[in-house]
Amino acid sequence: MLGDFGANFTIRYATGVPYTPIDKLGEFSTASNAARTPGFTNADLRLTKSFMIAGDRVTFFANVLNVFENVNYGQQGIDPTSGQVGIDKYFLEEILPSSLETTVRTEAQLIRDLNKDGYVTKSEAAATSFAKGRAQDFDPEFWLRPREVRLGVEYNF
Repeated sequence: MLGDFGANFTIRYATGVPYTPIDKLGEFSTASNAARTPGFTNADLRLTKSFMIAGDRVTFFANVLNVFENVNYGQQGIDPTSGQVGIDKYFLEEILPSSLETTVRTEAQLIRDLNKDGYVTKSEAAATSFAKGRAQDFDPEFWLRPREVRLGVEYNF
């Protein structure tokens, strides 16, 4: 029963890609490619079982890509101010420069004024920042490949 059985397990790790951090004004704040985004980790598994049928080899296989379902983000999910997913390094500084709340003056602040009272409180700022990060966590457009199972048959004659 275990004859003609095969298994292959592959683990890949890559450091994050270089990026150039930007400051509050969108200007490059350091030398080119001075920081790195989060790394990438992936594990794949392939199982095979072969049979001889009428002198021909038939192999059934299962490929499981991203076995541990690591969430690896694509470049579009990385914030260039921090190199992290959904974390704007200057967000709280922009919204709350020195007090617990600030008057709404910009479009970015208007979006974060959840109760529309004309002020952005620290809790509103934190809630919108958290919501942005969580939205990216649940949006597959920001992920690289999720777990995927492929089944198939290979026929050699």
